[in-house]
Amino acid sequence: SGKLNLKILNNVLLINFIGEEIYEIEDSFYRSKFLNSKIKGNINFKNNFFFDLNFLVNQINLKKLISNYNLFFKNKSNNYFEISKKINGAVSLSLKETSSFIGQISDLNFMLLFENGDLKINNGTANLNNGGLLKFNFFLIGKGKNQKINFNLDFNTKNASKIFRK
Repeated sequence: SGKLNLKILNNVLLINFIGEEIYEIEDSFYRSKFLNSKIKGNINFKNNFFFDLNFLVNQINLKKLISNYNLFFKNKSNNYFEISKKINGAVSLSLKETSSFIGQISDLNFMLLFENGDLKINNGTANLNNGGLLKFNFFLIGKGKNQKINFNLDFNTKNASKIFRK
């Protein structure tokens, strides 16, 4: 058991863990200039590296998050996103409320799945201001020129004119 406290470039990661080959994580958090989140779940080092984490987001800046995501996963030589095949696991993300370019978003929930270099966003739901509901799935599959994005968006609202005006 122990406590890992990392401070790198104004980012703070605190992980309280217990276990031997499978570590349980409780009372942990991640804070940066674009994200403030509580973390719980487990990380498995027994056979292969695998994680199953829950991020309960308190605060997020979507514009900064997307620009930082671009820095970590974009291959500079060919302009394609690449995620290591050794990163495998699931991250459940939930957010009570944030603002975005389309207005207020509340009750955002989705599952990020990392599988052998592929990224999947499954079972996403978000409540938009003015009574809109968005359901979504995104799949980033393949490498290099064979990379594809498959997605499904389902948008329902009773006040379409108010949402589409923005």
